[in-house]
Amino acid sequence: MIDLSEVVQWIPVAAIGAAAVAYSFREIEAALSRKRELKGLLRLLAVEIEYNKDILEAFKNSRSHPGEHPQVLHTRAWEENRGRIAQLLKRGEDFGRLADYFMNVATFEEYRRSGQESAETLSEHIPFLEQQGKAAMKVVIRGTGGKVEPRVEVPALQAPKDES
Repeated sequence: MIDLSEVVQWIPVAAIGAAAVAYSFREIEAALSRKRELKGLLRLLAVEIEYNKDILEAFKNSRSHPGEHPQVLHTRAWEENRGRIAQLLKRGEDFGRLADYFMNVATFEEYRRSGQESAETLSEHIPFLEQQGKAAMKVVIRGTGGKVEPRVEVPALQAPKDES
């Protein structure tokens, strides 16, 4: 026959064990959720990086001043999500590569739109931005496990209209 007092003694042990198992499952689910969130944010950045790559290529191949074109380089996904990306990325150098790229794109775009820089000066920076874009895309590919294929339709870059 089962002694009821022995069963009562095991109840706290069983409750603690069940709580530990439930806590472990919650932690595993939270880690998986953070990983999914990071992959999603990196995919957003991949679209911006790819779009900027196409725009920079068009600037490079254009005969007119880059500041005269209406197309703009994008950093919005980065600006809106960089705090969360910093929390989710495990490697500080990965965040540094992304930050360097997007800060330099924003600076280039600011100078380009202000018209303060000459076409030659701006054109000199394009290869550097392209190189940083490749490094940033490697961070994205590593963070997503290679599961990113940003296909971006960039409008054709047209020379400004001469209204004379």
